[in-house]
Amino acid sequence: MEKTINTKDLRLAQIRYFETAHNGVEIPEIKAYAFLRKIGENYINVLNPEEVYPVYDRVPYGNTTRDGIDYGTKIIRVSGEEEDGPCYVVEKLDMDHVFETQNLTKEQIEKIVLISDLFFIDRPKLLRRKGAFFLHKKLREDEKKKEMFLKYLNSKEEKVYQKKN
Repeated sequence: MEKTINTKDLRLAQIRYFETAHNGVEIPEIKAYAFLRKIGENYINVLNPEEVYPVYDRVPYGNTTRDGIDYGTKIIRVSGEEEDGPCYVVEKLDMDHVFETQNLTKEQIEKIVLISDLFFIDRPKLLRRKGAFFLHKKLREDEKKKEMFLKYLNSKEEKVYQKKN
């Protein structure tokens, strides 16, 4: 019997770049996602448990200037160390309301990722592993998106490195 994941412990997260100097993240041109599973006080990437980034959650209120202009939401670190680099920002979606079942297997999550319109950073690896060559167009598109997203992350790393030196 395959181990299941309770959907209350499952979160959709966007991968962003955290800058300690600004105490925040910017919205990248390409939005990359991952499914995280909460275990105790920590989160793991369901499809790539070795990929460990700090995890941030949004506070329930927005940021507003003195003039009353909204400019996003504040995030708080809920897991991991605060450092410059990639991080996960948890989306405000309760997965137990999104899915019709209370428990999902890893294989069911993989199927969801394979057919999703969202770009999941781990999907190219999943497509190759599954031998899903019938989705070769999606694989090519995802590999391009992943390459562009990784270039974005690397450019942020270079800027932070230059500022520190």
